[in-house]
Amino acid sequence: MITDKKSLSSLLQAAPVVVVYLYGPHCAACKSAGKVLEGFGQETGIPVISIDVEQYPSMAFQFSICSLPTVVICKGGQPWQTVTEITITESVE
Repeated sequence: MITDKKSLSSLLQAAPVVVVYLYGPHCAACKSAGKVLEGFGQETGIPVISIDVEQYPSMAFQFSICSLPTVVICKGGQPWQTVTEITITESVE
């Protein structure tokens, strides 16, 4: 569990690439994206760190988050690319 910048920093250094997923618990799009990212992490072995920005607003500030959900891909412990306004679509078979 992430409780401060120090614990986040150590998790970001734990792997060459880490996905940081910033979400809000009342955000419908966040719930869908969270499920997809969890599956992505399991399939690829790339760590996905989920951060509730209502519980940890300083983490949102650290990554300059303006909208939810937001995914920050980190390489070498540093933010590399940010993806915002994620839309998950499901196909109907």
